[in-house]
Amino acid sequence: MINNTNYNNGGRMWFKITGKHMQLNAPEGRTISFWLGAPSRKLALKECKKLRIVDIESCEADSTFEQKIEVRYS
Repeated sequence: MINNTNYNNGGRMWFKITGKHMQLNAPEGRTISFWLGAPSRKLALKECKKLRIVDIESCEADSTFEQKIEVRYS
């Protein structure tokens, strides 16, 4: 289990989220997967609600996300 304190980036954790975005392919929505940075899982899910992403299938902390970006863009 990953706690809500972060590694080296000022309190932000990265979450891989899969859910239905209601503004894509309206009115049915479209299921998408994406990464979102937030201090906690609760705040990540709150941000999803603001973005009209509903029916969240998964929201898992991904401690390797920053390393993946560094490798890809370095």
